[in-house]
Amino acid sequence: RDGDILWGKEPEVQWVHALYFILTIFTTVGFGDMSAYTTGETLYADWTMIVGTVVNSIIMSEVITTLTGVDRAQAELNKRYGLIKEFADHARLSVKTTTAFEKAVQRASHAGEVRVDASQLKSFFATDTLPRELMLELTKDVF
Repeated sequence: RDGDILWGKEPEVQWVHALYFILTIFTTVGFGDMSAYTTGETLYADWTMIVGTVVNSIIMSEVITTLTGVDRAQAELNKRYGLIKEFADHARLSVKTTTAFEKAVQRASHAGEVRVDASQLKSFFATDTLPRELMLELTKDVF
């Protein structure tokens, strides 16, 4: 080849080959038994590695978002159950009413009908999310 040594080449060519070396290392592509020699090959390999890194990052971001969304949904449901337990203990509800209350909240959360947290508990009782029978049972238990 006409100068496998980059020492005497233009700065742009040296920069392209240096970028190729850095991207090959950092993207863990490795040098293998095939590698780029010409500036055109090197630029193409650089572009391919950058695009591959971006696409991989997008895919991993979606996977992480999906997994953390599942965790958040479960944490929200656990929080709701905690609120129900605290309310049931405070109001001295029967086990039957507490269980029915938990099931109603679980159905509502799976349907996406209601979001329960400490500040919205009052509005949760005021909506028609809970079945009428449960509300009557709740009233009997509390009073």
